[in-house]
Amino acid sequence: MSHRRRLVQICVVVIPFVLGVLTAIPFILFVTKTKKFGMVTLKGTLLGMICFLMGQSWKKTIISFCIFT
Repeated sequence: MSHRRRLVQICVVVIPFVLGVLTAIPFILFVTKTKKFGMVTLKGTLLGMICFLMGQSWKKTIISFCIFT
């Protein structure tokens, strides 16, 4: 049981870091290539809606809209 607990504690720290690094590269490329105003806001809203449709909390839609606005 303690091995599982230790693995969970490690994953709580490592997985968000790895995902942040892996998703930052496409996002930076997206931001540098878009010329029109509001494309990042539109992307954040669409990703929030996708998360909502997949069963995540409705709060993620609001948070993603607020972050990218």
